[in-house]
Parts: sequence; C-alpha cells; structure tokens
Amino acid sequence: MRLWLPIAALLPLFAVAKEKPVATFTENKGQWPEQVLYRALVPGGALFVERNALTFTLASGGPMDQHGHEAREPEEPLRRHAFRIELEGARPARSEGFNTQTRYENFFLGGDPLHWGSHCRVFGEVYLHEVYPGIDLRIDGSAGLKYEFIVAPGADPSLIRLKFQGQDRLALENGRLMVTTTAGIVTDEAP
Repeated sequence: MRLWLPIAALLPLFAVAKEKPVATFTENKGQWPEQVLYRALVPGGALFVERNALTFTLASGGPMDQHGHEAREPEEPLRRHAFRIELEGARPARSEGFNTQTRYENFFLGGDPLHWGSHCRVFGEVYLHEVYPGIDLRIDGSAGLKYEFIVAPGADPSLIRLKFQGQDRLALENGRLMVTTTAGIVTDEAP
C-alpha cells in the first residue's frame, strides 16, 4: 500500500528523467544541526529531512524577491517562516539515499572545520526505513517533491500520524491540505 502526499505548491510537477530530479537531497556531513539527515532546496526555501520529522523553512518578499526582475514598488517585506511535520510516535529511522547524482556539494560555513561538509553526496530520493513497524517513508524529487509511506503486508497503516507544528493555519480544501504560513501557502495534495 502506498500513500502519496505530494507537496505540490513548492515545486512544479512535470515529467523529468529519473537521472535528473527536480529536487535533490544533499547529505549532512556536519554542516547542519545533528538531527538533519538531508536538505532539499525548494523555491523560496528548503526542506530538512530528519529521522522522524520534515522541517520546511520558507521565505518570501524582501530585496531578493525582485532579483533579476524589473523593480516593483513598493517592495514586499521579507517574510520567513518554518513549520515542521513530525511523524508522531515514530522511531528514529535509518536513512538511505537513492538515485545518486554525479555531482557533490561542499559547505565551508564559518571558520570551524568541524562544521564544514565536503564531498556531500546528492540524491534524487531518500528513504527513512522502519519509521513505524513495517512502514518506510520515501521522499522523491523526480517530479517535484513527494513523500509516501510504503506499508509492508501485515503492517498497520493506522500507526502513521502526522503532527503539523508552526504553521499559521491548516485547512482541507477538495481533499488537499492547505498549510498557511506568513511566507505563503503550501499545498499538500490528497493521497
């Protein structure tokens, strides 16, 4: 059984070859806080994949909003917002990256080499294994940004519980979950 919950508002959904995903996941080799396993850049922000949560950081407005475009008056104020989707009751998962990309990324942040990450591998999808007994979480960047739970035969899908934290508002519209933040609305498509 597969339960699809795509984040459609963050990335356009269009066909992309498996080798060139729309969103990619960079492994954490010490350049981000310890709980972060991977980071995916999305328009207006980033997704941080953790062992039992997904954290989105978003931004809109400000001077960079007009970068490369004719200036508009007045400039929209900079708005930043983070929200988190906790896998409630999940156990810390073992992670694995798939669809390894040919490039790598380096992060030399600050003056302390302990917080640098070099030759960080980049993947087109990541798995969190056994977040619940018999249930894996797969996050795929091939055609946008989607996450799905893969439920093994005999496993109990009722164990899956998502707890949203930090958003301004949650609403169901035509089966889609609308996550309202100060930086805009994120649409979580119906399974």
